Amino acid sequence: MGYNISSEKGIALINAFAEAAAVPISDELTYVCSGSNEDDSVGYSVWLGQPRFEGDSAVVKVISSCRYRRRDSWLTGSQVHEYSLRRIDDSWRVVGRRLTQIVNE
Repeated sequence: MGYNISSEKGIALINAFAEAAAVPISDELTYVCSGSNEDDSVGYSVWLGQPRFEGDSAVVKVISSCRYRRRDSWLTGSQVHEYSLRRIDDSWRVVGRRLTQIVNE
């Protein structure tokens, strides 16, 4: 289980991050957002790695983590995706993604 970063909102988030990250400043992860539903039974958080640039292309690692309540206990899961970005008409666009890891606890 993980936050659906491939949704329209998620892709807009990646596009905005790519625009803001024209010059990588570190190799650390950047916290993006978190939230939960009304009764707090499901929560998520998203982190981004610094993009790796090669000319007009870049790759960004996205880690999404989700926690949810099942009966009286909490379960967590994480997904790691690599998003491929390409600079098109002076704007960064997502052109592909690849799931690289799933962790369920």
